[in-house]
Amino acid sequence: MKKVDYAFKINPDKLENLDEEEQIILEKCEGDILIIDELKTSRELKLKKISITNTIETLLEKGVLELFESRYDFKNTKISTGLYGVNRIFLPSSNIFPTLVASDTNDFVTTQIIKAKNETEHKREFIDKVYKKENYRRITKEEACLIQGFPKDYILPDSRARWMKLIGNSVSVPVIDILVKAIIETGVFDKNKTGNQSELTTKKKASTQQAFGSMAGDVVN
Repeated sequence: MKKVDYAFKINPDKLENLDEEEQIILEKCEGDILIIDELKTSRELKLKKISITNTIETLLEKGVLELFESRYDFKNTKISTGLYGVNRIFLPSSNIFPTLVASDTNDFVTTQIIKAKNETEHKREFIDKVYKKENYRRITKEEACLIQGFPKDYILPDSRARWMKLIGNSVSVPVIDILVKAIIETGVFDKNKTGNQSELTTKKKASTQQAFGSMAGDVVN
């Protein structure tokens, strides 16, 4: 957690010699209270590219504002960046994996086996034996393919940045396969005005399979 400035009181006796950006900031206040979170949602400040942090610091130096409330926020707020360069570490015992993303966001795998009696012990063992000792490595191309549902020998570029972008931007193949089959099995394509149900169903299935094949082919292209 990190301590952050949240709310300020406005000193009405110091509202002189303010520049345009400072005046715009103060106009966003309700009464004599300025709240940082409300400034962050202001479209005007974004369009005019007014720095909230720099302007607040100037107003504090001039005595226009006085901090009266601090709060705490998470130090690491972007899940894709993880903690200190580590986003996720997959265990060899895992049988379910989240989808990968194109930016190759610091996902790793470890071959260390964790044995524990309960969740608390498992966390402690993981931190001590895997995380602190850096007992993990980056995901290989073959592993990335398997996680996304492609054959491990699927043909992809040699560059890690390129194949990770393609794999990460792809849909999970088994998921799409299940969804397409489930839709077809509902019989939604079995009815038509001419009554030729079998012919229509065959055409729809062929069309769906062709589209799915093209989707998978786009990953390579």
